[in-house]
Amino acid sequence: EKKLGFGKLYIKNEGENPTGAFKDRGSSVEITKALEFHARKVVVASTGNMAASISAYGSKAGLEVTIVVPEGTPIEKLVQAVVYGAKIKIHGSTYDEALAESERMAKEESYYLTGNYHYRVEGQKSTAFEIFDQLRFDSPDWIVVPIGAGTHLRAIWKAAKEFYEVGLIEKLPKIAGVQIKGYDAIVRAWKEKKPITPIKEKKPTVASAIAVKAPVDGENVIKAIDESKGYLGTVTNEGTMEAGMMLGKEGLFVEPSSATALALAKTMREEGIIDRDESVVIVATGHGLKDTKTWENFIKF
Repeated sequence: EKKLGFGKLYIKNEGENPTGAFKDRGSSVEITKALEFHARKVVVASTGNMAASISAYGSKAGLEVTIVVPEGTPIEKLVQAVVYGAKIKIHGSTYDEALAESERMAKEESYYLTGNYHYRVEGQKSTAFEIFDQLRFDSPDWIVVPIGAGTHLRAIWKAAKEFYEVGLIEKLPKIAGVQIKGYDAIVRAWKEKKPITPIKEKKPTVASAIAVKAPVDGENVIKAIDESKGYLGTVTNEGTMEAGMMLGKEGLFVEPSSATALALAKTMREEGIIDRDESVVIVATGHGLKDTKTWENFIKF
C-alpha cells in the first residue's frame, strides 16, 4: 500500500472459497433452490469458475450436472468440474454462445438452468458482509470489483445498502468496477452515457473469466456505480499481469481476471480518483491455479 500510495489497502481473497473462486457463494444458494424445485439435473454456461462451483455443489447434492463452456476455457477449470463428476459440453467461442446453448437445453431437454442471477446475488452478497465484518463494521472508502456478468458488483452494493439501512455500517462505500480492454461494454456505456452495446468481436485477453460480450447485469452495475458515486474503468492485459505479479510479492497468487481490480485501483490512485488517505478493498475473485496457462505464457520459463 505504501509503494502504490494508498492509505489502507486490503485484499479480499476469494480464492479461499471451496472451489477457489467467489462463485461458490452464489452456487450454494442456487443448488439449494434447485433441490427446493425438485430438480434432478442441472445445466450451466460458464467460462470456467462457475462450472467448477456448480459441479461441486451439484454433485454433493446428488444432481446430474452438465457444463456448457466455450472453446478456449482453461483446462484447469474443466479438470476441476470433471473431478467433481460433471459432464462437459463445449459449444461456441464465447460465453454468450455457451449461454444460449444452456438455455436451449433447459427449454428443450428438461434441465434446471443455473446461473439465475437473482438467486446468485443473494449468495454473493456475503462477500460484502464479510468485508464489513472483517473491518469491524468500519466501511472502507472504496471497494473495487472485477466485472464479468456484473452480478458480483451488484451483490456487493446491495449488501452495503442493506447493512447501512439497518445501522450496521455508518457510511456507504464507493464502488469501482473494472473490465478488461476489448470487453468493456459497460465502461463505454457509462462514460458515454449511452445504452450498453454488446461487444461483437472476440479479442485476445488474459482475463478469460471476465471476457463477457453482453453482461447480463450491466444496467445494474451502472446503477450501483451512480448510486455509490463510484467509478468504472478499463485495464490492459499488460497492466493486469503486472498487478498480478505485485500481488504475488505479497504472497497472493490470483488468476489474471482478479488482478484487474488492483490494476484499476493503481490507475485510480495515480489519477487522484482515490485519495491518499482513503481505504480501499480489492476483491480478488479467484485463485491463480484456476488459470496457470496464462501465467505460464506471461512468465515464459
